[in-house]
Amino acid sequence: CSPSASRDESENYGGNRVVFQVAPEEAGARLDVVLSQRFADEGRSRNYYAQLLKEGAVTCNGKKAKKSLKPAEGDEVAVTFLWTEELELTAEELPELELAKRILYEDDDIVVLNKPSDLVVHPAPGNWNGTLVNGLLHYLQSSGSAFDWEEQESERPGVVHRLDKGTTGCIVLAKHAVAHANLARSFAEREVRKQYMCVTLGKPAQPTIDVDTLIGRHPTNRQKMVAMPLDAGAQNGKLAKSTVYTLGWDDKVSLLRVDIHTGRTHQIRVHLQHLRTPIIGDDVYGLKDWNIIASKEHDISRPLLHAHRLAFPHPMRPEETVQVQAPLPADFYTMAGHIIEGLPPQVLDEAQNA
Repeated sequence: CSPSASRDESENYGGNRVVFQVAPEEAGARLDVVLSQRFADEGRSRNYYAQLLKEGAVTCNGKKAKKSLKPAEGDEVAVTFLWTEELELTAEELPELELAKRILYEDDDIVVLNKPSDLVVHPAPGNWNGTLVNGLLHYLQSSGSAFDWEEQESERPGVVHRLDKGTTGCIVLAKHAVAHANLARSFAEREVRKQYMCVTLGKPAQPTIDVDTLIGRHPTNRQKMVAMPLDAGAQNGKLAKSTVYTLGWDDKVSLLRVDIHTGRTHQIRVHLQHLRTPIIGDDVYGLKDWNIIASKEHDISRPLLHAHRLAFPHPMRPEETVQVQAPLPADFYTMAGHIIEGLPPQVLDEAQNA
């Protein structure tokens, strides 16, 4: 494959997709061999990667690749780790998660949970076990509920949207293929209302700000995203729209509500960095010195971002709206309890009921 600009918009290692550049020692070898050797620690066979190539789940410089391809040094390869017969989703009891207490809504079609921090949503490279999906499968099996993921045409069983590992709050999973497809359509058609809360350094310039930018990959650090002007060109990024509300601040940190109207990778974290009010605890987009202070003085070990509220049409009864809300986690009160507790009750009520 000849070098060209990649337009991959997926998440890097830690999601279900990996993007890498071919190293000098890998150049000239068959691509299925390169993949099996590069990801040897994942315990997947060469046949597994051959199947990914056959399914079109591997690209080289933005174009679907064949297993016989011999990439050149510097070529950009993107791999989507699909579910195959070789990959078996296992039910795992994760008692420390107390999943039964984290369920915000459940019926025969969907389940909505309050995700804790430091938990990967679905099995992926580096995290094939111990994920939310593994724990949820065990919970559903032990409670006699069905989770018919094998019929779902998705590389992320049950998962319609995702939250970053460090993000807490509302996440919805489908129990069967029809619900999965209908939920996916609702997300794609922007019928889902997503409201987040976060604690940031500084305060936005206005009480309410609409942020409209493109978001694309950082030109030199492929694991980061970056906000760009709308006229930067669709080849460089995708449209991202957020509305930011300042609920309170104490001359140093703010409690913000963010409504997102699109669902780009790291959207809120990138937009708040763009506004120069980075999320506290964010090691990628935040300020290092402040993160160190937050860690030492308040034991903050993750970005203070919380999926507070989710509202969407029920996938099987579209005339019915499902509305769920996850309470603010303890570390929000550790860092900004004086702000939260000082707010008039109607402020949080408005945030929750908007």
